Amino acid sequence: MKRICQLISKYMRVLVLLSAVIGLVFPDLFSHIKPKVINPLLGVIMFGMTGVSTLLAPILTPLLVLLLAGQSVDVDVVARYLSNNQ
Repeated sequence: MKRICQLISKYMRVLVLLSAVIGLVFPDLFSHIKPKVINPLLGVIMFGMTGVSTLLAPILTPLLVLLLAGQSVDVDVVARYLSNNQ
């Protein structure tokens, strides 16, 4: 189970994009999915995206500020993480 979770988290973006493209090109493939299954599937997607954004935010924030504002910014990753989890 741990291995499956690691694979899903590693390839979440690819899985979501691939599913969206397949759903647009071949909508009949997903027509058999019952509506009561959609909410848990969306939950998995949202949890995966939240996890990815939480891990990447401390890296991407300084890079985006540098690219967009031309200045660097120091981000205290530990303090930021702790302040969000209180």
